[in-house]
Amino acid sequence: MEEKVYEEALEEYNNLEHRTGILRENIARCPPGYLKINHKNGKEQYYHVQGDPSKPEAGKEIIKYIRKHDSQLAFLLAQKSHDIKLLKELEKRKAALAQLIEAYSETDPYAIWESYSDARKKLVSTAYLSDERYAKEWQARQYQPKGFSTNAPEYYSNAVRRLEQMAENGILPGKNLIMTAETGTRVLSVKVMNVIIREYLS
Repeated sequence: MEEKVYEEALEEYNNLEHRTGILRENIARCPPGYLKINHKNGKEQYYHVQGDPSKPEAGKEIIKYIRKHDSQLAFLLAQKSHDIKLLKELEKRKAALAQLIEAYSETDPYAIWESYSDARKKLVSTAYLSDERYAKEWQARQYQPKGFSTNAPEYYSNAVRRLEQMAENGILPGKNLIMTAETGTRVLSVKVMNVIIREYLS
């Protein structure tokens, strides 16, 4: 599961890297300045503003009215403003993903337990086990049959009632509920469990 999270984060980071690169190229090709929109008599008036009011040393702002025959300039400046805002948000996502990727690549909670000697492993319990290690430990366990008869009618009645209760709470087989079955004469198959683990948990 952790490996899947890492791979998805890396894939999304590369996708964002591509998108932010395109945005930077588009912004660089746009005219300098930004668009200002005024409303007069129910109509929009577009202005091309150059200069940064937050930087007095750069000089005063130059404001020029955009006429209808030059309306393409308004579209370019509006898109440029949008791309700048979008680029800023995507860069935030990239930074967050970069931290996640770094954390996953530098630390491995499984490696801590795996690095112990066999003697120490016997004394230490861990909440984290790799999928391979978990499968090996599960397969090594001796099967213990249930303390009741799975062939008894009340067993099936209780099972059906329990499934109905889970369905009412949005817990559905094949979606967020993994089901297995056994009887008094046929125990749970390890082979089947391995198939289920690979399908739903890997």
